[in-house]
Amino acid sequence: MRTFKFFLVTLIMCSLCIPFFSCSTDDKNECTVTYRADGTTVYTQSVSEGDVIILKNANALNIFKTGYVFSGWQWKFTTNGPMVFQYDGVQDSAPYDILLPAESLSEIRIVITNDVTIDAEWAEQIYTANFNANGGTIATSTQ
Repeated sequence: MRTFKFFLVTLIMCSLCIPFFSCSTDDKNECTVTYRADGTTVYTQSVSEGDVIILKNANALNIFKTGYVFSGWQWKFTTNGPMVFQYDGVQDSAPYDILLPAESLSEIRIVITNDVTIDAEWAEQIYTANFNANGGTIATSTQ
């Protein structure tokens, strides 16, 4: 019986000490988010693993491409793994390549779980020209 009491007291004492010797949950790896435009790194962002970020817009990074408009960031599954994102309070993942459209960047929160490289996607700028003939006619020809 004496051995059982000793065992019980030892077990209780050890269980009280375990929280003081356990690993800290604050030990997160640093991750790098690399933004690229036409293959050139334009910005890097260091975050802790598990942090939630909102991707930067091209205007905020002051990048542009003559004759094109920024259409969003391309997430490559083969490079980055699945994208974990939060949208309207729901968390989900996309295990495939995905284009994050420019008009939605402020609404999509990305959970960073490893180093990530994203590439700017561009759409050709389309211009519309309107002619006013002031009541006259405009001759058109095709050549």
